[in-house]
This record gives sequence, C-alpha cells and structure tokens, in this order.
Amino acid sequence: KGVITALWDDNIIVDIGSKQDAFIPPRDLEAVSPELVESLHVGSEIHVLVRRILEDGSIIVSLADALQESDWLRATELLESGDVVDCPVVDVNRGGVLVLFGRLTGFVPASSLYPPLHIRKEEDRVERFRQLIGQTLTLKVVEVNRRRHRLILSQREARAVLQQRRLETLMTTLHIGEHVRGRVHTL
Repeated sequence: KGVITALWDDNIIVDIGSKQDAFIPPRDLEAVSPELVESLHVGSEIHVLVRRILEDGSIIVSLADALQESDWLRATELLESGDVVDCPVVDVNRGGVLVLFGRLTGFVPASSLYPPLHIRKEEDRVERFRQLIGQTLTLKVVEVNRRRHRLILSQREARAVLQQRRLETLMTTLHIGEHVRGRVHTL
C-alpha cells in the first residue's frame, strides 16, 4: 500500500514506506483503464506490487499487477465461499467461452454452459458460442490456479447455487397450513 507523492509525464511516484520512493513506469499505466489513471492524484492511496529494485536503490512497482493480484484473491474467495458472479462473454474458442473477471480472463467450458449444447460439428458449436459474446453470464468459480494462470467458471453450477437459494428462501416463507399453488415435476 502506498501514497502517490508526485505525478508528471505519465510517471507516478509512490511512497511505499521505504527509504526510497517507488515509481510506476508509463508502460504499466497503459495496462490500466484510462478512467483509473485519470482518477489518480497526489495523496491517493493505492496498492502496488514491487516488480524490481534497481542497483541505485530505486524501486519499480506495478499498479496493473496489483489490480490483477486483487482479482486473483477475489476469485479465490468466491471459490471458497461458493458465491456466484456476473461476467461478460468477450471471446470464444472451440471448447467454450472466455469471460472477463475483473482484469483476468476466465474460461467457461462448453460442458459448463446452460443449457448444455449437444452440437457435434465444431463450426456450429463455435457459431453458437459467438452468439454469447456481449452477454453477461452468472457463473460460479470452480477452479483457480494462479501458477498456471487458469480461472475456470461454470454457468451450470451457478444455476444450481441460485436454485438452492430460491428453495431456501421459499422454505423460510412457507407456513404450516398455508395454501400455495405449484406444479408437480418428476425428479
């Protein structure tokens, strides 16, 4: 955690509590949204990740890597809690769809989409995936492997979580002797 002490020519100097100030190079700022860069000012408290310490003692830090690190932590928290998250579909490949999870790209395998696709021809399956680009899917994190840069999510498992929540809510609102209307389904 540090405090911005100076801004000039796309360089940002950050006090991280060491003897030497740290700086964020301009190239690092290119990996961050322009809106975030515009919002930075002297006195802003930000999280950075130390990338390198030079021979002269200068410290190079990364704002983009720190933001990505926070996304990995959030993904891990969601994996542990079992909560769901909404992510936009940004691309496809032959095995499924790619979604944005903060600054990370996650993968939703075809077998984890809902409704399941039973399309054998790869071209037809990829075309069906392309129709999802731009849509937001409710997903559950099912695998986080930072070392391999792997984030896997599931729409089917997210639906199961949401159905369970709806059932729990319904069960808390029902009262003995109450008449309700419903539909019988086979299991």
